[in-house]
Amino acid sequence: IIHNQKNIMNTTHQLSKVSKSLKTVKDNAVRERLLMLKYYYQYGSVWKAGKQCGCSHAKVKYWKDRYEQSGLRGLYTIKDFSTINLPIYDIL
Repeated sequence: IIHNQKNIMNTTHQLSKVSKSLKTVKDNAVRERLLMLKYYYQYGSVWKAGKQCGCSHAKVKYWKDRYEQSGLRGLYTIKDFSTINLPIYDIL
């Protein structure tokens, strides 16, 4: 039960971070990826998130893994990486 509560708290925290980022990020590709993550954290399923976004579950999983490994920076393509201005709360 404790492990399940920890997952719920982490999911709520991640959903909050994604929602904050959606308000500040201007790049359309990154916003699309953030929406995938938002649906993933809401539904708890890459399949449901993919269906909601109109993309494959594998695409949702790819961006989820990149986000969980590298944070907001992981949602940018490599060529855009050097020009990103991240909000201060994502850096901390």
